[in-house]
Amino acid sequence: MRKQALPLFVLLMLTVSGCTTNAELEPPQPEIQTPKESPADQEVINLHGQVTGLYYLEEFLNKERSSQKIVSYTIEGDPIYHTLTHKEDGTIQVVYDPTQDAYGSNEISTFSCNALQKTDTDESLVYSLSLCDNGNLSEPIIQLDYQLGIWNHWTFGWNMA
Repeated sequence: MRKQALPLFVLLMLTVSGCTTNAELEPPQPEIQTPKESPADQEVINLHGQVTGLYYLEEFLNKERSSQKIVSYTIEGDPIYHTLTHKEDGTIQVVYDPTQDAYGSNEISTFSCNALQKTDTDESLVYSLSLCDNGNLSEPIIQLDYQLGIWNHWTFGWNMA
């Protein structure tokens, strides 16, 4: 009787194990949720003319944002920060922080400007602060040059010498 029960038991185990699906064997996957943007993710980044987050500066220009941080990187890769804040009197407070620049000043300075202006020409797009109380009539914050390179005879290897 035992010899007959063993094949029946093996057949029963094969039948039960064949009824499981792959989904039951795989561990449950956690639900992936996109985190909300933090203020640090909303920075304007200027990496040698390659600018990301420029739409945040546009929102600041249109007064849809009360403040905006701009990070510009030096040739050595050190960040320099400008934090712009709209004030109640209509001016823009600027906090200039070059303290992480190895060749920059170790002092954070604060000054006010009357406006942030956008100038779009055939050659460039420039965002600059104007009429600042630090003595500058105009202080460029972001400059994007549209000209990709200067055309010269060396561009295509034409050597006429």
